[in-house]
Amino acid sequence: NAMYDKAEPLLRKVLEINKESSGINNSIVTSSQNHLALLILATKRYEEVEPLLQSVLESDEKSYGKEHPLIAAHLYDLACMYMETKRDNEVRPILDRIFKIVEKSENQKDPIVAIVLNNMVASFNLKPIELSIDMMRQAVHIVEKYDPNSPYFSYLLIGLSKVLIEANHFGEAESTILRAMDIDKQSFGENSIRTAGNLISLANLFRITGRFSEAEPILYQALSIYEQSSEDQQINIACVLNLLGSILIQMNHFSEADPLLRKALTIYEQSFGVNHIYYASCLNNLAVLLKETEQYIESEPIMRK
Repeated sequence: NAMYDKAEPLLRKVLEINKESSGINNSIVTSSQNHLALLILATKRYEEVEPLLQSVLESDEKSYGKEHPLIAAHLYDLACMYMETKRDNEVRPILDRIFKIVEKSENQKDPIVAIVLNNMVASFNLKPIELSIDMMRQAVHIVEKYDPNSPYFSYLLIGLSKVLIEANHFGEAESTILRAMDIDKQSFGENSIRTAGNLISLANLFRITGRFSEAEPILYQALSIYEQSSEDQQINIACVLNLLGSILIQMNHFSEADPLLRKALTIYEQSFGVNHIYYASCLNNLAVLLKETEQYIESEPIMRK
């Protein structure tokens, strides 16, 4: 990534300056090391990043103690590295240690804990699903106390809605999405990209619960927002078209679904190529449509592909 290539020498320079001016064992130096480590982790240079992550962890343990919320954040980064390098046996002990830090009553009001909880649910397939729900509820509760109208709070609500849907708690998921949408409408406006994302979340819930006629107008509303945006929203447009096409198929509105799916396919092919999972998902929906409308000559090669 070109941005990482530009950022890395700057971060290394900042680290050297902080070492010279503040000394090696200093929280400012540790913070600089952490920023550099996260960049290296993002570029998947695992052998290089592990000693950096361990150094950051050890430094902050000395500065803040082993049960400070910041330690939980560093442990999360380390767990992500272990997961990405398939060292699964080393992940669980770290997650257990994070849980113990989070459970301490004095930590349960710290925004860092909310961020860690949200990241853990997003990154790790935590079972049972009720554990993920409890963690997300705790994150929501923490942020609600000090910033209940912030974009980050609405972001956490959407995260909570996803695990609620996974656990089939559809009623609570719907009210959670609607609450997030109200916050984002107040913060960004009725026709903002954030609002469009919330509309998609709600439409997807309606799709899962078979409420196709309710999902359709919501998706057209989201599509309109993306199409009128001054920014490039082609990928989001394709996402809405594909989802809308699949819902129209369920409603037997095949003639409406066909051009939407073909347009989404074109966008995905231009953006990602024909071997991407998004392209394959959309192609599958088109194949289903062609099969349902008995267009077997065109549907068979698509299904094979």
